[in-house]
Amino acid sequence: MKPESKRRLDLAASYLAKGEGFYHAAANEIIDTLEDDPSLTYREIATHFGKSRNWVAELVKWHKDGAEGPINWKRGSHGTKKELEAGIDKFIEEATPEELLNRLGAGKVAEIVGSSENVATVIIRNDDARNRIAMANLRETMRSSGGSGGGNTKNPIAPKLPPVPLPIKLGYIATKVRDVATEMALTYKDDAPLASEDVLEQANHVMTQAVRDFEEIIESALDGTFNIRRATDASS
Repeated sequence: MKPESKRRLDLAASYLAKGEGFYHAAANEIIDTLEDDPSLTYREIATHFGKSRNWVAELVKWHKDGAEGPINWKRGSHGTKKELEAGIDKFIEEATPEELLNRLGAGKVAEIVGSSENVATVIIRNDDARNRIAMANLRETMRSSGGSGGGNTKNPIAPKLPPVPLPIKLGYIATKVRDVATEMALTYKDDAPLASEDVLEQANHVMTQAVRDFEEIIESALDGTFNIRRATDASS
């Protein structure tokens, strides 16, 4: 959603919160938002307000028709309990994971997982979910033990967790390096066929230099550690 669209819909939401006497103003903001951003859907607007798609559509229709008589609410906050429950069920069934997370919030999702052994089991059996939890746990452990690769950056409010072994730290960082390398390779693969010879030459230089820089930094660290060890052994 565009920033300007969000601003207008926030204004419309403030009108709705004031009561039915401000519904005209809210409908105007919705209509103007749709005109300026044709890609926006009623469903997105409804999610922003915490209403159903039909609720928003009927509000706009009521306003455009001259606002004669009561609004024909087919579903939403003015519907019956059964209609409200049906709307909730429909939203849950059709919503994407991102939409559900946006409505519930990460804290509420964590509470759901913490309160249900079955939910936790399902998460552990999901490869993507299990990997994300493992990586998040590693990040928190590294943060609490000061192992971020940039010196002592301990988080004073983080739980006291055992130090992370060096190979695991490096493995975690190596995964991020591979992700960056993969992104560079795919970008090159997508754009190279349409690039001129001069641009290709420049791109090749950038990628080659990135590899050289990486090798030099790693080799410097390895050589430095070796020299420190040798000096330590000689003095002992």
